[in-house]
Amino acid sequence: MLGHTITVFLGFFAIMNPIANTAVFVGLTDDAGQAERKRIALKAVLTTLSQGTFLTNVRQFGQRRKSSGMGLSPPHRARVATLWKCQSDT
Repeated sequence: MLGHTITVFLGFFAIMNPIANTAVFVGLTDDAGQAERKRIALKAVLTTLSQGTFLTNVRQFGQRRKSSGMGLSPPHRARVATLWKCQSDT
């Protein structure tokens, strides 16, 4: 799970491009003092980290549930697996 979390984090890092967004953050917090700016940055980081962790774990839970057959009998489980395979191929 740690490997998946690191992969997701690096993907988000590349998508969000924090280097370029630094100028946006400075522009949005231009009238804030140094302490206020640090508080806003910390809140943004903690919010993003908690949401990313939550969504990563929800996805992992969904993958385990999908592969476990969701309590279906074997014939139905095979049909659901076939449908999932068809959907993932498209």
